[in-house]
Amino acid sequence: MKDYKILIVDDYDYDRFIISSYLTTEKEIKYRILEAESVKRAIEILNSTQVDCLVTDYNLIGGSGLLLMDKIKAEYPNIVGVMMSGTNDAKSLKLF
Repeated sequence: MKDYKILIVDDYDYDRFIISSYLTTEKEIKYRILEAESVKRAIEILNSTQVDCLVTDYNLIGGSGLLLMDKIKAEYPNIVGVMMSGTNDAKSLKLF
């Protein structure tokens, strides 16, 4: 069984904890969870580790989830990206 590596990027520790906890309760699929609190740390992890999926918040320290997703599409096209947002401003969000 393959271990899927998921990188969770959020500047709030609690939000990363909740997402990680939810994913690790899955019994039939094994996930290896990696966490980053900033765009800078996420890029460091992506440059050193093969990741299958990236889950990122829209608003981040040192950049935005939007810029991070653009980087993923350009440099790591095999990574599945998921962006979350607590914003209700649809104009500030972009479809991928």
